Amino acid sequence: PVYGALYNWFAVEAGNLCPAGWHVPSDAEFGTLEVYLGLAPADVDIWGWRGTDQGTEMKSTTGWTIGNGTNTSGFSALAGGYRYGLSGTYNDRGNLSYWWSSSQETGLLAWYRRLDGTNADIYRASVNKTGGKYVRCMKN
Repeated sequence: PVYGALYNWFAVEAGNLCPAGWHVPSDAEFGTLEVYLGLAPADVDIWGWRGTDQGTEMKSTTGWTIGNGTNTSGFSALAGGYRYGLSGTYNDRGNLSYWWSSSQETGLLAWYRRLDGTNADIYRASVNKTGGKYVRCMKN
């Protein structure tokens, strides 16, 4: 009830997770938010940790074991953890969280964002589509 549901990327691809008039943001749309929060435009497409305090701006002010955020973005990210795609284990509640984008990198991989309690910046990478991550819907 606190964190919501975890989805694999195939649920994202099916296009049924968001209500009418909303969609799962693409990798580029996440990048637009990050630039709005102060990420250098040249860093948007970098793989790995990027930015300065943009992750802190996205994190909720409570609920993180270490490193609550300021939530100045209104994103209100909670540290719900994730489900590891290869084994199905659930990990790291209170410490970090992942969100799928709607963008594939390859047939096997899709882009996501990650926030950690111990980092102020934002992690961008792609991973196997079978893992369980959160989805944030965006108004069309």
